[in-house]
Amino acid sequence: MNTSIEFEFELTSQDYRKAIRDFYLHQMRTWVIIVVTGALCLLGILFVSDFGLSAEGLFLVLLLPLSLVLYFVYSPYQMGRRASRNERFTTMRRWVVTEREIKVTSKFSESKFDWGVFMAVIESKEYYLLRSSTNKNLFTIIPKRVFGTRQMAEEFRCLVIRNIEKV
Repeated sequence: MNTSIEFEFELTSQDYRKAIRDFYLHQMRTWVIIVVTGALCLLGILFVSDFGLSAEGLFLVLLLPLSLVLYFVYSPYQMGRRASRNERFTTMRRWVVTEREIKVTSKFSESKFDWGVFMAVIESKEYYLLRSSTNKNLFTIIPKRVFGTRQMAEEFRCLVIRNIEKV
């Protein structure tokens, strides 16, 4: 099959924020953090109810949910803000994707690589997050809005499934 898909897009700070949250939600460590935080909050509430409301107990009970807010809201917000201030991250990119390779061009660079640079893909409601083979915390964002037709979106999805081992 010799399918070629071409699309262009610019990423916004909102894209970065949403994609980072999507990435976090698909990580096992995130769910461990959520479960541990929930358990510690529950223990804190039980402790406070059994032994009375102390300043330290209240602080701990409030600190744990606040850490989740920092993790899911503030951290992605800051990363999106930083990315939006750097034109290299928000410039228009043109992608040409084939069965054998991916070519990405922008006004700053032109890259050509094979599918092996990606080890896995995370598909969320709004994005494809292509995870790097060399750094499991690095990913490339492709917004689903770039696909002009349902057929184009399905062709891209099929290319991704065929070429990236872990979907």
